[in-house]
Amino acid sequence: IICHGVFSWVPDEVRDRILDLCAAALSDRGMAYLSYNALPGWRFRGAVREIMMYHASFFDTPEEKIREAVGLVDFLQRLRGGASDGYSTTLREIDAKLKKSQPHYLFHEFLEPDNRAYLFHEFLTLLRERK
Repeated sequence: IICHGVFSWVPDEVRDRILDLCAAALSDRGMAYLSYNALPGWRFRGAVREIMMYHASFFDTPEEKIREAVGLVDFLQRLRGGASDGYSTTLREIDAKLKKSQPHYLFHEFLEPDNRAYLFHEFLTLLRERK
């Protein structure tokens, strides 16, 4: 079973259903590939996402939200200059990615209302609950 780019970006009840379907459909030797935003690596990205979400909340259309959120990240990373701390590095990486990405990806990754990152042990707990 392959479920890529879904698990972190859907409501809890959908996440639960994905895991239930995997548990019901897989044999003892079966395998599921579920991608999700993993912590602690996603912490800085999550902080940038929260800033983007807040700023975008002042705009109405998805196009406006995307334009303004991307503009804010560009502004923040330029404001940080050449700083080498983790936050500044993440801002530069996200800014570069935003400038190369399609609007639907930007909205999905950074402005989707549901976006939950997990520590590995939290994800394992969700899996164990299905046994």
